[in-house]
Amino acid sequence: MPGLNVEEPYFYEAIIYGERNSARMKDYHRLDISLTYRKNSKRLKLPVEWTFAVYNAYNRQNPYYYYYNSSNADYFVSPEPGVSDKPLSMYQVSFFPVLPTVSYKIYFTEDFFKKKNNDTKRFERIKKKFNNWLYYEN
Repeated sequence: MPGLNVEEPYFYEAIIYGERNSARMKDYHRLDISLTYRKNSKRLKLPVEWTFAVYNAYNRQNPYYYYYNSSNADYFVSPEPGVSDKPLSMYQVSFFPVLPTVSYKIYFTEDFFKKKNNDTKRFERIKKKFNNWLYYEN
């Protein structure tokens, strides 16, 4: 064939996938633990709640997705000839190792606002604004 340089033939690795839906990822599982402590606040006289939690307690590296690359880099190395002659390998990306969290909740009641301000009308206005914000529709 005219114009074909036969002196330097090149070969590169091609990925051959199986049938549709024939492959599976590794099993995904984790252990989440939480502890909730409820009491009444001394200062505000309101119910409060402390929650301590651990996400993925035994630090399993669950797969989020797999990718093929010729190195374990964050970017894809092109398998074009001359760029990389290394064979392609499959790598796994995982998110969220052990993740501890702490949260604090205060439960405001109607009685709190009424006692604090001695103004029922003001409380109703605040409640209406809050409900409008909470249940906003376009």
